[in-house]
Amino acid sequence: MLNSRVLLLFNRRLLASVKATTKEKEYKYPVTGMTMGPCAIFVKEHFAKHRPKDLVEGKNTMKEAGAAWRSLDEASRKKYEELSKRYREQKIKEFEALSDEEKKELIASSLQAKEDKLKKKSRKERKENWEKTGHPEKPPTAYNLYVQERYNKLKAQGEPIVPVVKVMPRVSAEWKGMSETAREPYVKKAAKLLEEYKVKLEEWKSKVEPSATPPLGTEKAKQPSSPVTEKAKHPPQHVTEKAKEPSKPTK
Repeated sequence: MLNSRVLLLFNRRLLASVKATTKEKEYKYPVTGMTMGPCAIFVKEHFAKHRPKDLVEGKNTMKEAGAAWRSLDEASRKKYEELSKRYREQKIKEFEALSDEEKKELIASSLQAKEDKLKKKSRKERKENWEKTGHPEKPPTAYNLYVQERYNKLKAQGEPIVPVVKVMPRVSAEWKGMSETAREPYVKKAAKLLEEYKVKLEEWKSKVEPSATPPLGTEKAKQPSSPVTEKAKHPPQHVTEKAKEPSKPTK
């Protein structure tokens, strides 16, 4: 199993490779959205027939779709291979009908989408590896500590705390208006937590043995993902993770 540091290094190299290729290569068509494989078409068709109502049903439907696809004979699969070919031809036809400017914009947006997807995958794999290897959780900043404290107080007082976008401007303004003395308790606590984190991080590093860096181009086998997703429903954690300290006003 790759440890977190090696995986992070690999993903950074892969991202750099994608960026370099993007700059050097001229693309005739968008790199995303122009194809749909036979299996993907079959799965989409399967979901349209069964229409799962929630995440659990979605996962079960995906398993059923995978099993059904694997059981298809060659003659049945040829139908979806032909549909995949037609899909590609239709997308090319639609693309060629665009103006040169529209083509450039579509190609550019597809390249950005591909890079964003790779970054998201990199962050997800890093998080999963950190959880598996016991990587210590990064400590909150002084500002984040204050935000969490205010959030809890507002909640205890029965004041509305959602949507977060309406509460945050108020809390952010309070932080901006605080003196250095008023901020000091939060700064000291954040500094202490940071020192504790550094100690734990060094302990983690000493336990995780580096392994060989995988060559570029190697990827794990992918399983089709379910179109049913679940949204996060924990505002306090959301506030703590997303809050960023506002910049101080210039004098």
